[in-house]
Amino acid sequence: MFTITPIRRLIGAIALSAIGNGLVLPFFVVYLHSVRGFSISHAGLLLSWMGVSQILFSPFVGTAVDKFGALVVLRISLLIGAFGFTLLGFAHTSWQVLGAVTICAISQGTMWPAQGSLLAQLSPDRERSFGLQFAFLNLGIGIGGVIAALIISVPTERAFHILYIGDGISFLVYLLLVFKLKAPERSDEEKSNSDSGSWRQVFQDKRLLRIWIVAFIAILFGYSQLEAGFASYSTYIAHLSPGNLAWAYAANTFMIALMQMKFVKWVRRWRRSRALMSATALWALSWLVVGGAAWWPSVLVLILAQLIFAVGEMIWSPVAPALVNDLAPEEMRGRYNALFSGAWQSALILGPGMAGLLIGAGQGFSWVVVVVAGSLFASLLAFRLQAILTPSQERGRMTE
Repeated sequence: MFTITPIRRLIGAIALSAIGNGLVLPFFVVYLHSVRGFSISHAGLLLSWMGVSQILFSPFVGTAVDKFGALVVLRISLLIGAFGFTLLGFAHTSWQVLGAVTICAISQGTMWPAQGSLLAQLSPDRERSFGLQFAFLNLGIGIGGVIAALIISVPTERAFHILYIGDGISFLVYLLLVFKLKAPERSDEEKSNSDSGSWRQVFQDKRLLRIWIVAFIAILFGYSQLEAGFASYSTYIAHLSPGNLAWAYAANTFMIALMQMKFVKWVRRWRRSRALMSATALWALSWLVVGGAAWWPSVLVLILAQLIFAVGEMIWSPVAPALVNDLAPEEMRGRYNALFSGAWQSALILGPGMAGLLIGAGQGFSWVVVVVAGSLFASLLAFRLQAILTPSQERGRMTE
């Protein structure tokens, strides 16, 4: 008999909410440029501001998760997200967009550390749980991307109203599903240690800091380019339509949804440092393929690039967050996840702005060179993690 366990409820809620994320994920720059009349550079800088806002807020989030519990913080973040993303669809001026983006950033910067901490608490098999989360997250995003492709064949204000309202509703669906979820009870000792713990203790963990550096560089030249760089290059350098972007994202997400758990089984036999190295090397290859779209402007090129990127994602996603949570003491798990999320947030400060400035200035080839070289550098740093990780940290629960 199928039982809806807390971990299944959480992952199901993440998947349904991700449909809303898929509605708007590829289109932030396109929306601001084509509908609101912002320059590509201006749109890229606003996307970077989202990263700035998240990183400024993250220390408070980590402390709040450890003090009040991941579930409480997650619920608050979902309410903020429902308001912020709906508001973004109706923002016209630069100041209005800045305000909406800041609200969205607070929501995202709060949600991801809380969600990661809760996922780690609910399941001891973290590689499998984070792999399942990523698979269903991408399934939801893929469904949302297909819906968006049907709605956004011509980018109009009304179409974006529909997309951003849909995204706002998805946060409320997530909130409804986790509203009565019960998180594991913390012992009195854990509560006491959490109250006495500090960020100084977190920053004294040298292994965590090395992993943070690898993640920051990998995300700077990898994930952070998916919204601004990939979308801008494909649309304004390769001259492909926004609808083509949605199909490419859909190919990426459906492949992950179908293949992620197979990859979880395969990477159980790998060292974690080698897994992270392989993921970032594949991202470098993906950006080379994207660069080829300037000479062969076809949706097939974009789809191929996204499929290669997806393979790297399927290797990265169960390994990196599981490694961080294996390092984290239970009473400081929120802070560890907040700092790791800060790698994403810091990369989002620089990544979209860099892409916007280069591509906005017509330097599409330079953008390709930068992201390929950066991804390869991240691959080298990931390989060197083997020198500082213990055998159990290299293998974690993957051998169990």
